[in-house]
Amino acid sequence: MKRLHVMLLSLVLSASAVAHPKLTKSEPAADAVLDAAPKIISVTFNEPLEGAFSTITLKRADGAAVVTQPAKVDPATPLELVLQAPALTAGEYVAHYAVIGHDGHRREGDLKFTVK
Repeated sequence: MKRLHVMLLSLVLSASAVAHPKLTKSEPAADAVLDAAPKIISVTFNEPLEGAFSTITLKRADGAAVVTQPAKVDPATPLELVLQAPALTAGEYVAHYAVIGHDGHRREGDLKFTVK
C-alpha cells in the first residue's frame, strides 16, 4: 500500500511540474547581437498566457528603463506575449518577462541582446 502511495504521489508531482509555462522561443533570441534594432520583443510559451498578468519590461544594460507601451497577448496567439519596441539605439538591453499561465503558475526571466 505504501508503494502505491509513493507511485501516486510521484505521478501527481510530475504532472504538476509539466503544467508550468515553459519558454519555447524568443525574439530576439537570448544573447543575440543584432545589426538593426528589433521592432518587437516577444516570448512564446508552451501554454496559453494570462494577458492581464503577463509583462515585458525593457532596460538598458546600465539599468535605465526604456519607456514602452504594455506588452500584450494576442487572443489569436495566446502562447505569445509581444512588446512593440520603441526606436532603440546601439547598446546592450535586457528584456525582463514575467508571465502567468492559465494554470496560475508564474515564470520570469531575462533576455539580453545587443544592438550594433
